[in-house]
Amino acid sequence: MATKSGVFNIFPQFKKFVETRFQKPIKTLYSDNGGEFIALKSYFSHHGITHYTTAPYTPQQNGASECRHRHIVETGVTLLQDANLDFSYWPYAFQTTSYLINRQPTPFLQHKSPFEALFDQTPSYLKLKKFGCICYPLTRPYNSNKMQPKSRACIFLGYSSTQNAYKCFDPYLQKFFISRHVLFDETQYHCTSSQILSKPVSSASHQVTPLHFGFPQIAVPPPLVSTTPASSLSPEDSPAIVASSPGNFNTPASSLNLDQHPPLHPTELHSPTSPFPHSTGSNPIPPVNTPHRTRTMTTRSMNQIFKPKQLHIVTKHPLPQTLEPTCVSQAITQLHWREAMSNELTALMKHGTWDLMPLPPNCAPMGCKWIFRVKRNADGSVNRFKARLVAKGFHQRPGVDYTETFSPVVKPATIRAVLSIAVMRGWELRQMDVNNAFLNGALTETVFME
Repeated sequence: MATKSGVFNIFPQFKKFVETRFQKPIKTLYSDNGGEFIALKSYFSHHGITHYTTAPYTPQQNGASECRHRHIVETGVTLLQDANLDFSYWPYAFQTTSYLINRQPTPFLQHKSPFEALFDQTPSYLKLKKFGCICYPLTRPYNSNKMQPKSRACIFLGYSSTQNAYKCFDPYLQKFFISRHVLFDETQYHCTSSQILSKPVSSASHQVTPLHFGFPQIAVPPPLVSTTPASSLSPEDSPAIVASSPGNFNTPASSLNLDQHPPLHPTELHSPTSPFPHSTGSNPIPPVNTPHRTRTMTTRSMNQIFKPKQLHIVTKHPLPQTLEPTCVSQAITQLHWREAMSNELTALMKHGTWDLMPLPPNCAPMGCKWIFRVKRNADGSVNRFKARLVAKGFHQRPGVDYTETFSPVVKPATIRAVLSIAVMRGWELRQMDVNNAFLNGALTETVFME
């Protein structure tokens, strides 16, 4: 909230959240005699909430809240000093402090964290990073053209409260990047905003003239200077890219409401009239002239022109025409394909690939399919007949049945590095073929295949 008067609208939302999330009603509220709480007396009496207040000028009676405030402030200031950041970053330091305190074990809860005591779930500490360190988020989704870099050096300013992602702030562009794919360098810190402001910036350096690629010229504004008092700072930010500086928190409270204003789309940050919205400076930003495309691209496929695919095989041995079966009914009639299918099933049963069980109710299993291939030697002779039983993974829907995909293949750079080391050291190289290979991955969900 931007001001204390925001309690009048925030507390009813907090009450609904607590009652819906934990099925527990709020019975008593203990606070000081602040006007933001006194204004809620009619709301408390209407919902049967007892309101207790401290005696005038006796904050020690509400010692639990005061100690919690002091714990957050002291820890947040420590994060700022350790990261060598200005005090204008205090909302993000305090949000990160609350995130860390809620996941820190405490002896008051039998060495459990508040997160674990509240949700009965052990928090994950794998994503914890050093506050204020240099990070490199993937900025490719937010670029306007392919000539822009894939990543930029940013400052790590905490964790997103609505997404499984990190908050990365670019002090030069005065933008936030909310990204999950981030590389961290926890041994180095970014230069502070005061150091950026102390650098002499000439008027000629504001204009960045790109090479002759046909891209418009983009003006880089100077860093922003904060003149807003600390009392009007707001720690709220949008889950999408927020094009605002940590020193400019004089934003109206209405613009911070995520329900009224949807998150910005990445393309909105590069509008033709203002490449860096919400930015102010001494030098005006010239408008960007977007080049107009006068000719559209026409491909062969658009004109229904298709060339037949040609297979060019360079070998001195002629390859015989061997028809590979396309279904089980064709393969089962030949002895060598039956042996290949038997070897595949034996390997699957030996490794315990599946557990045979009846199909549970309300379950949509995946199908399976046999794949038949003929493996040949260098001279064209048949090496072996290969049969594989695969699951029809294309029946699964992204976002419903799975969220991530993996391609466990070796990189060509790794092969070249191994071959180079072997040649330099005179090692002997041998090639082997694995008959059956299984990925040793841990599945968090149960997959049914019929």
